[in-house]
Amino acid sequence: MSEQITKRKMLVVTTIASTIRAFLLPYIEFFREKGWEIHALSNGVVNCEACNAAFNKVFDVGWRRNPFAIKDTLPLISKIRNIVQANNYDIVHVHTPVASFITRLALSRLKAQRSGFPKVVYTAHGFHFFKCRSFSENWLYLFLEKLAGKWTDALIVINREDEETAKRFHILPDEKIFCFSGIGLDLRYYKKSDQTESGPPNSPYFLSIGELNPGKRHEDIILAFARLSDEISAKLIIVGEGSRKDALHKLIIDEKIETKVSVFPCRQDIRALLENSIALIMASEREGLSRIIMEAQAIGTPVIGTNARGIQELLDGGAGLIYPIGNVDTLMKHIKTISESPEIRSTIVKKASLRIQQYEISRIIKHHEDLYQKILSV
Repeated sequence: MSEQITKRKMLVVTTIASTIRAFLLPYIEFFREKGWEIHALSNGVVNCEACNAAFNKVFDVGWRRNPFAIKDTLPLISKIRNIVQANNYDIVHVHTPVASFITRLALSRLKAQRSGFPKVVYTAHGFHFFKCRSFSENWLYLFLEKLAGKWTDALIVINREDEETAKRFHILPDEKIFCFSGIGLDLRYYKKSDQTESGPPNSPYFLSIGELNPGKRHEDIILAFARLSDEISAKLIIVGEGSRKDALHKLIIDEKIETKVSVFPCRQDIRALLENSIALIMASEREGLSRIIMEAQAIGTPVIGTNARGIQELLDGGAGLIYPIGNVDTLMKHIKTISESPEIRSTIVKKASLRIQQYEISRIIKHHEDLYQKILSV
């Protein structure tokens, strides 16, 4: 990359600071080392120690869940516009739905006043319109994406279904749509000292990790274990917090499987849990591109997942066991298969290990570098 490109200035925008902390810090480190000046705009970023250390400057903004709450949104639009005008960014890279829409709305007037300033890149971590959502909800989210697409110079999607959808509905022109393999993993971190398939641990358990919300469909997993309680000895560990916590606890009690299922709000040993589990189960009806599945595959843990966007792409071709969303009977069969067959576990792990290589983070960062250079040269 030329010396001119290495002296660029970028603003990274997310709804909450934890998105930056969990996914984006390796990107910031890379471009800072290249000479870029990078700022962050997010809710809670001022109080995020890792973020303050990573960025040249941070700005806190109190995003609202409803971008159409005019009384709350108008001051945010003005604040964003003032920050961008004052700092003269070359690129504004937006992530997560609320922050992405409001930021692009705020910048639409600037881009109209000064052609090409700044370049706006939007990473869609899974569109909010998908096959399990109602027609009216899908129509609204699609309308918003198409509207904001008019103020966007490049759209990054992280799974093939979203790429096809973006092109089919002309959210942006095809040449401005780019499909990258997720946000990437540092595969060196997840490498086991012993890469052989060792089978389930002495106290076997299956694992499910994710926010306890309706879309994650933890109920399906609990029901599968309730029906299998007399057929397998393995337990189920669920890790997550969210609005469905009380309902899930009630379901576990109603199904009389309190001794078989444990729910933890958080754990500090996620990697160890993954490494020692029989398999990870993902029952979601949608994902962008599941990070926890990628971590399981990198570690060498088999995965059972739905045919949802962002899951099937990681598991097809034998890299995992796939079942239709909400089909508890097929999920039960897959749980039994994984429990009883070391050979199938081994085959899945080997195929997943090959699949996960394309998600190495250094490759994904290079795609971003090439994209930035491309749009800045126009």
